[in-house]
Amino acid sequence: MCQLKESTCMVRYIEEHLWHLKKHQHERSVLACIQVQAGQSGLRVYYLGLPQNVEHVIIDFELAMRQAFINAFPMARVHHCPFHFYQSLRRYVSTTFKGASPHQRKILDNLQGHLFLLPYIPAEFVPPIFMCWKRELAGTSPHSIAYMRYFDATYVGTQAPAIFPVESWTIFG
Repeated sequence: MCQLKESTCMVRYIEEHLWHLKKHQHERSVLACIQVQAGQSGLRVYYLGLPQNVEHVIIDFELAMRQAFINAFPMARVHHCPFHFYQSLRRYVSTTFKGASPHQRKILDNLQGHLFLLPYIPAEFVPPIFMCWKRELAGTSPHSIAYMRYFDATYVGTQAPAIFPVESWTIFG
């Protein structure tokens, strides 16, 4: 049985993998000059002086932007940055649960702290960990249940395909 408490084991696991990634990083980042234009058919990405064989793109959590990059670089792996993951979750909580009581806010903040760990866990472990947390929260608060439903539909996809697949936002994806 898992518990919604800070896990030193999980934090240690994450720290070890981050160190491993830093130590064995062989990729070079290329700063690209791009132009994104909105048109009737959606967003289009125009690239200036960028090679056609782009393998990896890191972007914000914006569906139109994601699709524009997929169209521009069909062979590239589109990945979302952890900072924008946190920003997206914070924005959702602040706009959706404005009227939450201080007690409800504390529950949501605790839950959010746990969800913030998920980008640092290998993608195949995210759904089982998420489902464990979801089971533990069943019946605890209407706000946390609604938040978990949103998170599942948007980022995990245990019921239907997620809007942003797990592999696109975990650092191991």
